[in-house]
Amino acid sequence: MKISVIKATCAFLAVIMCFSAFAFSFTAAEVKAEDATSVTPENADFILDIEAPATAIKGEIISVYITVNNIKKALNAVEFHLKFDKTKVEGVVKGKTIVVEGDTTEDDPLDDLMYVKPTYIANINDVETELSRYEQIVKYDEAEGEYECKFVDLLTYPKEKAGQNYNGLINNGELVIKIDFKVLDTVSLGDEFVFSTVDETVKGTTREGFNRVYGYANEVTTTVAKIPDWAGFELDIKSTPDAPKNLDVYVVITIKNIKQELFSVEFDLSCKNYSMLTCESVETSNPNFEQTYTSENGVHSFKFSATLKKGTVL
Repeated sequence: MKISVIKATCAFLAVIMCFSAFAFSFTAAEVKAEDATSVTPENADFILDIEAPATAIKGEIISVYITVNNIKKALNAVEFHLKFDKTKVEGVVKGKTIVVEGDTTEDDPLDDLMYVKPTYIANINDVETELSRYEQIVKYDEAEGEYECKFVDLLTYPKEKAGQNYNGLINNGELVIKIDFKVLDTVSLGDEFVFSTVDETVKGTTREGFNRVYGYANEVTTTVAKIPDWAGFELDIKSTPDAPKNLDVYVVITIKNIKQELFSVEFDLSCKNYSMLTCESVETSNPNFEQTYTSENGVHSFKFSATLKKGTVL
């Protein structure tokens, strides 16, 4: 069961709690990075926020999310190489080589990795249809242990609905990339693996003037863990990294590795700078569960319990 919240001002589709954050001191400085080697969080033209589970077990499929945030100038292209430890994990979506006429080969396109994407409304046969404004160019390099990713604004919008205005990618969370990995069966308890980027590959192109700009990305570490024998389920907690001041923080809590059916789940969630956070909204993705929430002295307490009726299936 995944617990999620839907907030009108947010493009994320799988989040649990929305907090108004005032505890973060990050402020983008008006200093431009001259090249990829001089990029810092303060002078970056945009930020790639990378999120991954803190723990995983062997054989598990985990998701890594890359969100484009803190954009200083509207972009029409974003690119980066996502590095991973090929001795610990492998990509789920790899693409494949197919044989076409004669001995020539070509890469079969990867599946769409854009979890959240900029869209526009097109008139197709007089029917208004929402379509992606971006296309992806992605290559899986198993030998190097990386995904080479590029996401480009189509720039032309055939049969677009009148009145729409396209100024490039500028909004936080308007483009979110989701890449799934499988934890290899050969890992050992306590092993760690890192998801990061190759610095010089994090770059983009501005919508106005098509100028080269550079971005900054964090790195995250996942530890191979084992569920204790006494534990009936696991809570996987992820939050928005490096959240700028005065912006919302989104926390994702997924209930996984459930050993038996659950009637209720409850837990306390705390934050180091609790006095600076307020919980705005909570929802569960399972309609059979009711929720209660209380907060005292910085500890946010949640309980989700099933409304059991005849024939209810959890």
